Amino acid sequence: MEGIDSKGEDTKFTYALIQCIKMINSRQLAQIIGPTLCVMTLSEMINLSIWESNIPSVTFLNGALLFVAGISIIRVHNFWVRSWAVLITLIGWLTLLLGLLRMFVPTVKQTGEKFSPCLMLSALCVVGLFLTLKGYYSPKKTILTNHPRQKTKTMWKDFWL
Repeated sequence: MEGIDSKGEDTKFTYALIQCIKMINSRQLAQIIGPTLCVMTLSEMINLSIWESNIPSVTFLNGALLFVAGISIIRVHNFWVRSWAVLITLIGWLTLLLGLLRMFVPTVKQTGEKFSPCLMLSALCVVGLFLTLKGYYSPKKTILTNHPRQKTKTMWKDFWL
């Protein structure tokens, strides 16, 4: 019997159900991370002068918070897939690494002469807008039939839509 495992369960349905749950988690995290990235980057662009002075204890605290946020994202969403949802995993890992950097080297100057903070903040804001759109306005891609034993119809044509 193709598609039935040793316990008599439909493996195609189980796989499709797991994929649906992952996409629901991805959308829920995108609804949190997207607007947060937008607000944080816009507020930092408005207040760029705050990065001129560096208070190591505040930088360390910021690093600890970033580390906790990053490890929390990775803990619930460490999916390496070919879709927009991989952005959430990448943000989790980058947040974790930035937190570690700020905790272990809090005295390093946060911006340099060759570094354009506006360019980086603009890119993060675009990623935040993209995640916000995917979280709140993304069309439903998967339709499950009424009964779990029936076949599953999936419409995974393009994750980027």
